[in-house]
Amino acid sequence: MTEFKAIAYEDAFRAIVCIVSQVVKNIVKLVVKLSVVARGEHFGVEQQSQLAIVQRQVHHLCLTVLSFGKVAYSYDRSYLLAILDETHKKLLPLVTCCLSEKSRRRLDMIFEHLSKEQLLDSLFRVDGEHSALLSQVVSDLETLIDSNDL
Repeated sequence: MTEFKAIAYEDAFRAIVCIVSQVVKNIVKLVVKLSVVARGEHFGVEQQSQLAIVQRQVHHLCLTVLSFGKVAYSYDRSYLLAILDETHKKLLPLVTCCLSEKSRRRLDMIFEHLSKEQLLDSLFRVDGEHSALLSQVVSDLETLIDSNDL
C-alpha cells in the first residue's frame, strides 16, 4: 500500500470516528434535554401522550435491532428504515415544541446517519467486519431491556 493510500484510509477512519462521536453526543444531549422537560412537567397532556408513544417506538426499535443482531439472515433493511423514519417523525414534534432549533438539527443529524443504508447493511452483514460491534450493541441493548431502563 502506498503512503498516500495509507494516509487516505487514516483520514477516512478519523472522519468516521468523528461522525460516530457526534451522533452519540447528540443522542445523549437530546435524551437529557427531553428528560429534563418531562420531569419538570413542562409537557402538556398531548406531549406526555406523544412521549409515551415515542418511548414505545424506541423500545420497538431496540427490540428489532436486537432481533436482527441475534438471528442470522433476519435483517430487513426496508423494515428497519421504516421504523427509524417513523421514530424520527414521532420525535420531531416533541423536539420542535419544547427545544431549540439546534436540538431539531441534532435530531435530524442523528437519524440522517442512523438511516444510511450502507451503514446498516455493513452492520448487519453476517460475519461482516462489524460483527464484534454488533455483538456489543446487542449485549448492551439486552442489558438495558432486562433492567427495564429502556
